[in-house]
Amino acid sequence: MIKKSNIKGFTLMELMISLSLFTLVTVISTTIFVQIIKTSKLTAQKSAAIDNVSTVMEQLAREVRTGKDFLNSVNPSYSAVDSFSFINYKGEKITYQFNAGRLNKIVNDTNDYPLTTSELTTEGWFMVTDNSGGGNKTTPRVVVNIVVKNGQGVVLERAQTTISARLIYYKKL
Repeated sequence: MIKKSNIKGFTLMELMISLSLFTLVTVISTTIFVQIIKTSKLTAQKSAAIDNVSTVMEQLAREVRTGKDFLNSVNPSYSAVDSFSFINYKGEKITYQFNAGRLNKIVNDTNDYPLTTSELTTEGWFMVTDNSGGGNKTTPRVVVNIVVKNGQGVVLERAQTTISARLIYYKKL
């Protein structure tokens, strides 16, 4: 006959199973938490990229709509280029240029203003589909394509739009 004692506790097997389950739940929870943090960072980067591209496109569109004498600064034919120039309503020569991972605005060939943040890499091209200079009465159009990448080269945002000038010429007051 086996004598039972009143000693209470867990067996070694029960402790090992519970420890294994605890470890498994901890590893799964940590993995999910790390993935949530990575996704949150990428979402924040995408949001910043969208805000930056939206602001740049709006500024560029506003100036192009009131500009005249459009030309591709590298290639005057209708092909994609990394920069183009025009005269704005104030009579200033404006050049938009993709250079060293940034989109820059150059005023009168002297003042260089970066339009995109240095934390992101911006690539793209412009295509001027018609030229309003020389008495040409057709409406000039500028096709803009922008690709924004983070520091690891992951594409965060792609944007393409066509902007047409309004052929409104302003008098200087």
